[in-house]
Amino acid sequence: MSLSSSNFSAHLVQICQRYQRCTQCVAHDQEGSLVTVSGEQVACNWENGRYEISFDAGTGRVDCRNNNGCGKKLCSCDDELAFEMANNFELFETAHSSLRGFEFADECLPSSPPPGQGPGRGDLQCCGDYPARFPYHDKNGERDCCVDKVFNTAEKTCCNNGALVLTGESC
Repeated sequence: MSLSSSNFSAHLVQICQRYQRCTQCVAHDQEGSLVTVSGEQVACNWENGRYEISFDAGTGRVDCRNNNGCGKKLCSCDDELAFEMANNFELFETAHSSLRGFEFADECLPSSPPPGQGPGRGDLQCCGDYPARFPYHDKNGERDCCVDKVFNTAEKTCCNNGALVLTGESC
């Protein structure tokens, strides 16, 4: 892969955004489920989730199958992040390394929500399968998930096979 410096920065941002979305869906999907950390029951999230890993030399990936629930989901998010970072290792710039003075908290400020995403966004839902699972707002039923795509429920219907068809058409 050949990316310019600015394209790589955008590529790195996309990798990090996918990871953030994946871990956000773990917290959403596991809401109400507790994990034990140091003898205390705490919410499942990227800070508290624990899992065991093994490495599959054949695929070059982390094997998350020996985990369940919170740990398995977090493991799949972390595996995807590590895999993407390793695949793009040669593109990293030392200027963005913490060894050269890069500070995440100073450089990576949270963005403000886009205009028009105030009241009326509806409930937070998640769509897709791990590790590509991502959050979306259902706009009070106006949006739904079909396998791995979010769609407008007034315009389309999700078929049992995962295809989207115009409302009123048969699957």
